[in-house]
Amino acid sequence: MLNIREMRNSMDSKLDQWEHSALAIEAQFQSTKDEALRRVESQKKKMSAAAARIQQAIQKSAQIPGEAKQEIKSEIDKLQLQLALGKAEARDAYQQQEKAIMDGIAGVEARIARHETELDREWEAAMAEWIREEIALEAELEAAHIQYEMEKAERRAEFAAKKQEIASQINAYRETIADKRRMASDKLGTFEGELSAGMDQIKQAFSNLMSS
Repeated sequence: MLNIREMRNSMDSKLDQWEHSALAIEAQFQSTKDEALRRVESQKKKMSAAAARIQQAIQKSAQIPGEAKQEIKSEIDKLQLQLALGKAEARDAYQQQEKAIMDGIAGVEARIARHETELDREWEAAMAEWIREEIALEAELEAAHIQYEMEKAERRAEFAAKKQEIASQINAYRETIADKRRMASDKLGTFEGELSAGMDQIKQAFSNLMSS
């Protein structure tokens, strides 16, 4: 059975991470601030459902001591409180909420990691869902920062043209990911550096746009 680290470092998870990042950035370019924050809220709900499934799988485990179950539940409850908070409109409030959510996710995973050898296949399926939704949530949270930058950048005359250039770059990147997914899994590792560099280039292009 795979542990959390192995599942997160799998090539499928890495492809999911790059793809979700590209999709989230692309969506932010085409969204208003309100629409962008609604995307974040929607993904927070999916993450909450994944957390509930993890909680259910752990509580059903006969191998984990009751005290450990309670410790894990406490961390999940803290995360659920953060996920349930409404959208933060102000930039500082948004950043605080983002940090609290990511810290909460890390806290849950750190607590679970102490008992991974005592968990079963049902937990593994629940954790696979958790990782998929966490990857998507992190991508949406990070991409939403674009909205706060665009509030300033949209006043620049050349913004629209440059924004389209980045959108084209994202589309090409997504096509590359799709091509790699179709290849045999034993060949995907060969392209890890290429895909990672591609995402770095997109983020740098956006950074250059915001600072120009």
